[in-house]
Amino acid sequence: MRVPLVLASCLALFGMGDAPSFAKGRGGFTIRANHSGGEDVVAAINFDVQTAGSRRSGYGFLNYSAEDHEHARYPHVVLRMQRFTEVVFGKTMVTVRGIGEFHDEPAQIEFRAEDRSPAPDFFHIEVKQNGEVKYHRHSELNVGGIEVKP
Repeated sequence: MRVPLVLASCLALFGMGDAPSFAKGRGGFTIRANHSGGEDVVAAINFDVQTAGSRRSGYGFLNYSAEDHEHARYPHVVLRMQRFTEVVFGKTMVTVRGIGEFHDEPAQIEFRAEDRSPAPDFFHIEVKQNGEVKYHRHSELNVGGIEVKP
């Protein structure tokens, strides 16, 4: 019976006993509902964030697109982030800061996702270029979901 205790203590000693933290989600929400019979203005988000051990920078991706204007037939706002500079996990949320692209131009991005199960999950995005806020959006998801495991 002592062998499992020794193995468990060795795993903890070498840092192999810690499971990686992760957050992932995908879903959509309505930016503006069209109550006159036309199409709603909608957005979609898809992300996967992971960290290993004490590594705060993490890795993964964030993709966001929105028809953020009237009579949209194509995504107007396109945001991509694949370089995370800071990842901070809370009990049911994750905050990610990093470098990405906003309309194919370099941008600093801050993203927060909250797993509010069973209530609708929530996200927040802020995009800066040259220190100036260029885009900001937050909403509960209408469809899909967010999962956070710190």
